[in-house]
Amino acid sequence: MESDIRNRAVKKITALLEKRTAGIMDANRRNYYGECAAYIAALGEVRESMGETGAKQRLMTSYKDTYPRRSAFREEMRKYGWSDIKRKLD
Repeated sequence: MESDIRNRAVKKITALLEKRTAGIMDANRRNYYGECAAYIAALGEVRESMGETGAKQRLMTSYKDTYPRRSAFREEMRKYGWSDIKRKLD
């Protein structure tokens, strides 16, 4: 796949993911936190495969920072490989 098409696809997927996650969080749909975490992890892995080092952890951490009061969401992200640095330091 050409790089410009790939980059446009990743941007579109990122926008859709942001919209889906915001909708789930705004409606307090806890049953779907795992779905969001899976999509976030997958997008991070795609970015890493494109050469962006540490993209998965950075992306997952940015979502944790966006929704800091959602402990169930953080737990779901841990299931998909997110490591909470603050939690390790405690």
